Amino acid sequence: MNWGECMRNFKVLVIIFLLVILAFMQFYLPQSISQRLTSTLKEEVDKSDRLEVDIDSFPAIELLLGRVDNLKFSADNLIIDSLPISNFEGEFKDLRVKKVDGQWLVTGGENTYLNLKFSEEELNQYLASREELDIFDKFKMELLKNKVMMVGDIQFFNATVNIQLAGNFVVKDKDTIVFSSDELAVQNIIIPKSLIEQLKDKLQFEIDFADLPFPVKIEQVKLEEDSLEILGENK
Repeated sequence: MNWGECMRNFKVLVIIFLLVILAFMQFYLPQSISQRLTSTLKEEVDKSDRLEVDIDSFPAIELLLGRVDNLKFSADNLIIDSLPISNFEGEFKDLRVKKVDGQWLVTGGENTYLNLKFSEEELNQYLASREELDIFDKFKMELLKNKVMMVGDIQFFNATVNIQLAGNFVVKDKDTIVFSSDELAVQNIIIPKSLIEQLKDKLQFEIDFADLPFPVKIEQVKLEEDSLEILGENK
């Protein structure tokens, strides 16, 4: 065997070796980083009954640079910064992941699918902790098929009166929804919309999802009996 043939055989072996390494990385890296990201998220959230992360990138070596082509996230009974989420299903693309102080963090990307579900009971527990709603006494929110009812007592012109406020949650921007009212009744008396506008600052509030573990873009809020769904781009 001459020198030229030896070099050709060596190059073939090197190529085969590199292909084996790349194939191994394609299989190993996504699983490894998925597990690490899952562990990090479990440490950061307040609570979760189930939390799963599945990562896919090609070539997988991109993961070493903090680039994730596609990520699927699924969790049940998740609590993040006191916000309870019954079910969180999301798919994301073009994510940027980096390690900060030993923790894996997602710093960029967008959802290609998003579905967050909240029960009426969980939502009321969360809203009871909101300082801007302290004006209410015996506050309760009822989620109906096509509207949201807020019921509670407030101080109004030095008197305690019962308020029933009808409205809905609407998308304010990509990661925030706001409760928007359209009808207000005080002790069974309908108040004109002009007065509702005067009370707007006190009777409306936002729910911000900027602190979720992944960047989200909300497109729709859907009401069901006793539940609320936050939707992004859907399949």
